[in-house]
Amino acid sequence: MSDPLRFLLRALVFLALMLALWWLVLLNPLLAGLRLSAELTLRLLPGGSSVSHVTIGPDRNWTFQVPAPAAIVNQEKTQQMLGAAAAGSGRIKIRSMKVEGAARFPILFTVSLPLYWAILLAAPGHRRLLRMASGTAVLATFALLSIAVYAIRLVGGYFQLTTEGLPGFLTDSAMYLAVGVVPYLAPVLVALSLDGELRGLILAGEAAPAAAPTVSAAPRRRYRR
Repeated sequence: MSDPLRFLLRALVFLALMLALWWLVLLNPLLAGLRLSAELTLRLLPGGSSVSHVTIGPDRNWTFQVPAPAAIVNQEKTQQMLGAAAAGSGRIKIRSMKVEGAARFPILFTVSLPLYWAILLAAPGHRRLLRMASGTAVLATFALLSIAVYAIRLVGGYFQLTTEGLPGFLTDSAMYLAVGVVPYLAPVLVALSLDGELRGLILAGEAAPAAAPTVSAAPRRRYRR
């Protein structure tokens, strides 16, 4: 059996084990850590230190409470949406707003972790601990960026800012990458970039054979009669 085939079989076994571990044991802690990181990031926004919150409901749906930018709130289109004309009391002022997102997207943003762990556990060689920690940190950062893109998409959709034109194209492209590309491709690229032996196995098609020791032959003496 060739080395790439052995790696593929090991990867499938570890993938089944890691997905089961992720779904049954690690998903809720991962979502809790992602929620805390997202909330701390939102609090870095102007005016977000006191109003920004992220909560996860019993159905695992996410609710983002974010500061409402005054420049957007004061726009005529936004004021009409908020009902200022119907209220007849001038402009409506709001400090923050809440938007709710579906649970499947934050869950999807964490699936790259068990995929990466399975690839690395199936890879040849030893000393995987540092590569495991480094890759996990990189993928966790990608998950946080994906949550940020998702929150921007929700807020922009609420204010009808990202439905057309260049903002719509940029937001749709970022959301497509966060949902359809990063969770599946990032684990492979991170594993290949951090593991030289795996990179050689995948790109060269087989593991590099061990170098045979070279034995120098002693020169023969010629005797004259």
